[in-house]
Amino acid sequence: MDLETTIAELVGRDQEVTLAALGGLDSIGTEEVASSLFPYVAHALVSGWDALDGDQRDTAKNLISRAISETSSAVVLSDTCQLVVPASPHLEIVVDVKTSLRERIRSRSDQRTGAIAAIALRWLAALAVLSDAARGAVVDALSEVALTPTEPLPFSTTAAQVAGLVYDHWRDAAATSCLGRLTETSGDADAWFALGQARLVDALDATGRDACLSGLRSTIECFDYSAANGEQRPDALMYANAVRFVTEWAVGASSEMLADYYRKAHRALQEYMLLGYHLPDQPGWLRPRFDAETAWIELVRTMERVAVRGAADLPWYNAATAIGALADVYRTANGFYPARTNATAASDALPDLVAPQLAAPFVERAERLGYVARWLEEFHSPDAEAFAELVRDRSEQVVPPKSRPPGGTRR
Repeated sequence: MDLETTIAELVGRDQEVTLAALGGLDSIGTEEVASSLFPYVAHALVSGWDALDGDQRDTAKNLISRAISETSSAVVLSDTCQLVVPASPHLEIVVDVKTSLRERIRSRSDQRTGAIAAIALRWLAALAVLSDAARGAVVDALSEVALTPTEPLPFSTTAAQVAGLVYDHWRDAAATSCLGRLTETSGDADAWFALGQARLVDALDATGRDACLSGLRSTIECFDYSAANGEQRPDALMYANAVRFVTEWAVGASSEMLADYYRKAHRALQEYMLLGYHLPDQPGWLRPRFDAETAWIELVRTMERVAVRGAADLPWYNAATAIGALADVYRTANGFYPARTNATAASDALPDLVAPQLAAPFVERAERLGYVARWLEEFHSPDAEAFAELVRDRSEQVVPPKSRPPGGTRR
């Protein structure tokens, strides 16, 4: 009985496909690597790896590497990688898998091979997140994209997503060079969006108010272009208007103008959430950044309430809650890493843009600083504490020490 028939019978009887059930490792020939059923073989190899000796592991490693290199099916490649890539560090086959995936990425010349290369690039990026040994291969692939005149559509779209991941995770300049090149290809909408995200992170990490403001403004063209040229990109529309809100707030825009930006951003977020939750299942590192988008809208919402000074709800309280919203934005914007390796220190640049108006209600009524202390006691947020401290600093510049109420002292 041939291997494919054995696998089909096992699956038909709802039995697990194991090495023993297949007849042992010796029953798997190298001709099987191109089989559409190889993912079942990959599952058996991964599951039975610990029972293999050194020579057998070399044989199994060769089968997996050849399957990745030789399969002509994008679906088979994806299914095989889904089983193999997460297990690669444990199996100690990262280098072999990386090499095979890199070969598939280079072999792209039309739509079909471009689709296969896209899947290979996606899984190479996933491997790099798990093991630094694969990082150089991803960066190398993106560097090649930056120098390639044209790319097949499936590949250019994935390359934009992966370049965004690489910049989020490692801040590698090769990612932005790749994105700049991809803005001139058929995957331009995705590339512009990822470039906007990269610029957004840079802006929030800026060392001064002016650099932050300039950096934020540079993202708007990216998000605008992505929204105008991509299909169903309310996420880009949301970012464009949220950033417009913050930058216009910083230069004293009217409450009417700010309210218009808020309405557009909020409407786009609602549309994005409804569409996003119905997206096909994706690896975690490619899923939409729902937490980040929600944090931006929460910041804009609380700042918009502060801007409408005549609102029935208390502007000083909204200013206090905006401090926490500001902290959430920074934390999520700097928390896009698929696997955080270290904590990122907060920058003063973003709060420097919005703090003057947030501090105004406390400057006008010094006793309100006591409410900030009470608010912090309830929420216990270290990030919120840092931003509240910044607001207190600005309040103390104009509030004489003897006017400070209990609870308003520096901590």
